[in-house]
Amino acid sequence: MIRRIILIAGLHSMFLIGVYLLLVFFNLVDVIPNNTNVLKWDSVWFYEIKERGYHYVPNSVCNLAFFPLFAYMWKLFSIGGLLICSVNYVLFIGSFLLFFGKRKRPISHLFFFLSLPTTVFFCLPYSESLFFVFGIIFILGLKHDNLVVKSLSLLGLCLTKSVSIIICPIILIVMVMSIPLASNRCHLSNSEVKNAIVLLFIAMGAIFIVNGIQMYQTGKWFYFLEVQKYWSRSFEFPSIPFTSSSPERVLIIDSIALIVGLISFYFCTKWVILFICQLLGKNNFYVPVSPEILFSAFFLTSTCIIDVFFTYKVDNQTSIWSIGRHILCSPFVFCFLDWVIKCYKPSKSDCFTLTILVIVGVFITDILPYRYFLEYYVLFFGGLALMNWLPKANYLVYPLYLINVIYICFLFQDFLYAEWIG
Repeated sequence: MIRRIILIAGLHSMFLIGVYLLLVFFNLVDVIPNNTNVLKWDSVWFYEIKERGYHYVPNSVCNLAFFPLFAYMWKLFSIGGLLICSVNYVLFIGSFLLFFGKRKRPISHLFFFLSLPTTVFFCLPYSESLFFVFGIIFILGLKHDNLVVKSLSLLGLCLTKSVSIIICPIILIVMVMSIPLASNRCHLSNSEVKNAIVLLFIAMGAIFIVNGIQMYQTGKWFYFLEVQKYWSRSFEFPSIPFTSSSPERVLIIDSIALIVGLISFYFCTKWVILFICQLLGKNNFYVPVSPEILFSAFFLTSTCIIDVFFTYKVDNQTSIWSIGRHILCSPFVFCFLDWVIKCYKPSKSDCFTLTILVIVGVFITDILPYRYFLEYYVLFFGGLALMNWLPKANYLVYPLYLINVIYICFLFQDFLYAEWIG
């Protein structure tokens, strides 16, 4: 099983490089990555932390918005921008193998995940790959209920990105909703409570570790929250239709991520309602998914809510900039969509609701004016539905795979030219 997935990952990597070089040969892509041109956007801030540590700039953006673990790993390796891109890609492929290694999945299923357009961020000097590694390990820790694995990986997650505030309530939700009420146990055991306390302590402790480092280097305490306003992150009631930064390039990715977030919100809402009904004794239902699926769905839902409500507006349209990277690069979207595709058997009401969500997504985002966006949107969600409903017709997903690979190549070129890609 693992050899098969290694082969698939290797074939994808060679194909991706081959397509990029082919596009260069035909002058459709005209830039080759080097140590200088890979340092764009967020990678500049990580490079600054690596080289000079944290620094405070009054009334302006600064690197205090970023958590340090990726930058410190980069500093430990003492390598250039191009090599850290290679390290990041290897980390992604390694964690991909770790997640799917013992799961019997069709080849098209694996190619679908490997070719998500946002996997371009795993080839850049961003913290996404390191977060992905720790996230996959955390998911496996939840699956096997291993406190040591959960604790160490959670610490890594919370030192890589500022996710502690999201994760803490989700830990409590998952702990409560994982009680097997159907087996006549309606209370938490002492070990479950202790495990949750340990995880909460680690998640909150990571915040104090990072802020201790920032305080020592700049004299600023908890400034990572305040500095968000200089990136135009503040509470806003959303205005529809949504838009994004550089919409002609990435709005389709952000729109798909938004709908994936809304789909996870639908499942979370459904599970909470049924769980409450069980508590009230109105049915014999208990949440029919494992803790890692629960956690993943709530994480995606929380991320979606934050990116929709804490942002800015462009011409009275709410910008959902970066939601594509925040959701589709997350290890939790791999876990959640893998469950949706392979394990979930939708009821008629679910099919109806999910179809409405996808259709509504066309109108609440501003994708219609852009060429090929609607076609790609239909192809993406059609591919998801096809993999769930007609597993024997999975070969029809390969056109989506080819389009995704080409899309990744053009996004990579755009990044090297300092164009915004998410």
